[in-house]
Amino acid sequence: MNYNIIKLETVDSTNNYAKQLAKNGAESGTVIVADEQTAGRGQFDRRFHSPKAQGLYMSVILRPQSLVSDIQSLTTAVGCSVIRAIRSIYGELDLQIKGVNDVMLGGKKLCGILTESSVSSDGTVEWIVIGIGINTGCTDDFPPELHGIATPLSEHTGMTINRMQLCKSVLIELLTV
Repeated sequence: MNYNIIKLETVDSTNNYAKQLAKNGAESGTVIVADEQTAGRGQFDRRFHSPKAQGLYMSVILRPQSLVSDIQSLTTAVGCSVIRAIRSIYGELDLQIKGVNDVMLGGKKLCGILTESSVSSDGTVEWIVIGIGINTGCTDDFPPELHGIATPLSEHTGMTINRMQLCKSVLIELLTV
């Protein structure tokens, strides 16, 4: 699959943007990447803190041509892809999947995954949007309620995170899903 990457400075939510594109016929492999989300969200419509240049905020459109029953483990598979992508760049880190949609690092949330789809009346998946938000920057930008709960990748690597390199690595790993 070839990826068509659309890079935005600011968007309310990469998933919202991608869902609109999917509804309008965007091809499988369309990727939305934003420097900042003003209304990033996760499971149960919880807010996903997405400050400018402090995370990788991306959504991928897929058109799998399969039944909804065939994609039940997709979110977990995406989490595994995120873990492989991070380890391919930064080595063995204490990464784990919690639930089906969070990637944890050192016991704190590093990444949230939000999978949304449209299914036809016969149970065929029309499109899937996979949103991935990875905290990469400093905790100074986290609101007080996230301290002790969320963590940035840079804190565990001692490095400034190249977000586009990480995006590329995640996309390569998603090809195996």
